[in-house]
Amino acid sequence: MTPNNAEHSADQTSEPVADPGPKGEPASASTSAESAAKARAEHRHRLLEGMATAVATRGYADTTIADIVREAAVSRRTFYEHFATKADCLVALYEASSHNALKVLRGAVQPAQPWASQIERALGAYFAVLGQSPALLRSLFIDI
Repeated sequence: MTPNNAEHSADQTSEPVADPGPKGEPASASTSAESAAKARAEHRHRLLEGMATAVATRGYADTTIADIVREAAVSRRTFYEHFATKADCLVALYEASSHNALKVLRGAVQPAQPWASQIERALGAYFAVLGQSPALLRSLFIDI
């Protein structure tokens, strides 16, 4: 008997003990599902960031899936678990960028202010978002 399995030798037929949760409680299936969902969301975020970096550097036409997964530090398999094609990834990046721009716009608008002031603030916020990555902006507006 090795030291690693000595503690399990008393009852070889017993069920494996679940790893304790954050407060010493057994981990539940929902915790496992939540962890998987977080990992999946993190992978998707990294793929979109990888696409943004690759497109900003090389342009969409010259970007390959190998470039995207290298920038994202994930496998090709992970890429294909999220997207069927490079174009699908670009569209997802465009949608994510658009949602971010809209969120910034909503935050910039102050209904209590005069409409001209609201427009000025909204445009300033929108152009600031667009100016964060000119190469990506060019790709998203031209390549799509």
